[in-house]
Amino acid sequence: MLSDLKESGARIRIAAIDASRRNPYERRFRSYSHGLSLIQTTGDAIVLNSTAPDQVVDDFDADDSPFMVALIHEMDSSPHPINQVFEDTRAAVAARTENRQLPTLSSTLREAVTLDSPPSETPISSATPAENRRRG
Repeated sequence: MLSDLKESGARIRIAAIDASRRNPYERRFRSYSHGLSLIQTTGDAIVLNSTAPDQVVDDFDADDSPFMVALIHEMDSSPHPINQVFEDTRAAVAARTENRQLPTLSSTLREAVTLDSPPSETPISSATPAENRRRG
C-alpha cells in the first residue's frame, strides 16, 4: 500500500491500519492468527497500526473498534500535527482497553504535517424564506 502511494506521486504517505482482528474461523482451518508484522516506513511516511507487531486485537465486546473510535475523535479535534493525532490515538486506545491493545507507530516524516478541520457548513443565504421570495 505504501509503495502504491509512493508510485502514485504522493509526497507524504499517511496510513492508519486496523487489520489485526482475530479470524473467527481460524480454529477450523489452521493455528491461531499472529497479527501483522512490523511495518517499516521509508521516505516521508507515517503508519499507525491498531496493535503491536505479531499481536491480534480482541473485540472487547464493543460494537465499534476502540482504535477507530479514538482515531476519529482525534482527527475531529484537529488541526494538530499528524504525529500528535496518532500519539493521542495510541494513548486513548491503551487507556480504553486497559493496555490490552497498544497501537504501534512508525514514522519517517521529515516535515510537520497538520490535518485541517473540515470546513463548517455555512448556509447559502442567511435570509429567511420570505425574504428570499421578495428578492427574487
